[in-house]
Amino acid sequence: MNAVAVIDTSQKINRAQEIKGKLSLLASREPGYLTAVLAENLGLDPRFPSEKFPNYVYFRGQNSVTGEAETMKLPTRMSAEELQAFRKGDTEKGVCGFIPTSKGIQMLTHLAHSYMERGMPILEGGTALGKTYAVKSLAKLVYGNNAKILHFYCNTQIDTTELLAKYVPNTGDPAAIKVGEFLRSEQGKEWFDEKIASGHIDTNTPLERLLFDAALHLNVTLSKNNFALSFGAIPKVAMSSVNEKGQIEFDEHTQGSGCILLIDEVGTAKSAVLLALMMLRGDQELTTSFQLWEDSGRTVSFGPESFIAFATNTLKYSDRSPVDAALARSLDWQRMGELNQEDIKELVNLITINDYGHRKGGTSETSFIDITAHKDLYGLIGKAILSAHIQVAPLVDKPQAGGDRQKIPCTFEDILKALRYCNNSQVVNDEGTVDMTKTVLEAVARIYCQRFSSDTERATQYSTFKNSFLAERGHLAEVDKSLAAAIQKETDKILEEMAFSLTVTDPAIIKELKAQKTINDAQLSIDSVIDDLHLKTAEELIQICAIVKQTGESEIIQYLAGKLESSSAKPSDIEIDSRWSGRDGLRKVLVGMLRGE
Repeated sequence: MNAVAVIDTSQKINRAQEIKGKLSLLASREPGYLTAVLAENLGLDPRFPSEKFPNYVYFRGQNSVTGEAETMKLPTRMSAEELQAFRKGDTEKGVCGFIPTSKGIQMLTHLAHSYMERGMPILEGGTALGKTYAVKSLAKLVYGNNAKILHFYCNTQIDTTELLAKYVPNTGDPAAIKVGEFLRSEQGKEWFDEKIASGHIDTNTPLERLLFDAALHLNVTLSKNNFALSFGAIPKVAMSSVNEKGQIEFDEHTQGSGCILLIDEVGTAKSAVLLALMMLRGDQELTTSFQLWEDSGRTVSFGPESFIAFATNTLKYSDRSPVDAALARSLDWQRMGELNQEDIKELVNLITINDYGHRKGGTSETSFIDITAHKDLYGLIGKAILSAHIQVAPLVDKPQAGGDRQKIPCTFEDILKALRYCNNSQVVNDEGTVDMTKTVLEAVARIYCQRFSSDTERATQYSTFKNSFLAERGHLAEVDKSLAAAIQKETDKILEEMAFSLTVTDPAIIKELKAQKTINDAQLSIDSVIDDLHLKTAEELIQICAIVKQTGESEIIQYLAGKLESSSAKPSDIEIDSRWSGRDGLRKVLVGMLRGE
């Protein structure tokens, strides 16, 4: 046997064992928190060559039916730093972290299954459930935090040319310009209506035929040279590629490796569009190629990374129709239902209390304190906004005074808008301090009460929320107390920085203070690490130190792992007793290790 082959096989076995060790740790985590690790791509799947996808990301998913945890994997270009930013966000780089809601984890798990099997998943669920968010999160896990997707919206007006391809007039061609101007004119509209009434054309008539009919009416000579072929979403997902920056590149003359396409609101698509989607069906997976008759029957092949996902609302919405049975049976269904109050509460808690998913607020010219930096205060404000959302959301779906049919549904985005308002447009009272009560009331009036069409209804809803909010004296007292503590903390920080910069001149004292500041900063980092990894025992810490040193998820853990490795004491020599159980005990262990104790 070739010696090189033996060595290569041996190396792969060793690397596979390392991956198994990482997965054993991953398997101990519960779903509901995006626990993820990177492992080397061993080059076993030809769809995802290691030179393009150097790693796989393994994450803890969840089956939506059984509730059981699952370990999922995806090929990825992510580095350990990018994965950490995806999980928790990166303020400096403007990366919003993934928000690990129960339904979000379940949808991401379903999409990952389909992606690895070249399936075509469909996410069915209510408005603002996070279907688009889940598909975009999948793209980030595969291509990095700057990844883009193709997004195609169906509606009752969209025809097959938008999905496949169509001829459009060359902008500089006089004949094409004349025909285009005619079709946009009043005379052109009358001509079009007459053609519709006579049955000569209908809304499904290809644009190419419509243009030639109009040219014949105007006695203008046209040929295909007067037009350029504009490709639709399906040829683009087949032939595009995703570059190193996560941007989608398309060249009609070059076969790319593919990208990710979301076909949204498929429940509103008309029959002709559904028929066009049928050609995507392969043998229990996405087809390998199709013929594009708009381009003389050209065969278009799907790249190895081409992935098409669908999304639709539930049938409770009057403008949605069931997906055609022939197409439906070719899709991997995930039915998530509607967004309910418990889902919204979970989202608010994850963002305001657990610090997931958002960019830090900072302060602006109209704000005096960054509420996102103070969890207690941020959580209390989130609770108040949530109560307004729950009050208003069911009412905006009902008929309003005066027969106004315009509905403005409440979504989770409204909670984020209200929280941003409370951070960026804070009201100051006569004493010159922030009045967070008035700030919250103004946010609710602007974001929620404006949804009602009559002045009376707006005033009624505002009064209802205001009375309810002000009646919770205990809640207001909590807000005031938390606000005062936050302001004091920021004031002390400013005074401390001023005192340090103005009064300390002795180099020895400065060195000592800086060393102490390093220890304090490290302790804060330790707190963050413990929160991140959900550590419960010192044994878990030792196990994680040995594994995370390779993944590079946290600088502080890498440092600690290095200290463990260089220490004469082995993990088994470290005393573990009741004093070191739980979060406080772990903190003592880590701080002691930092100080060399």
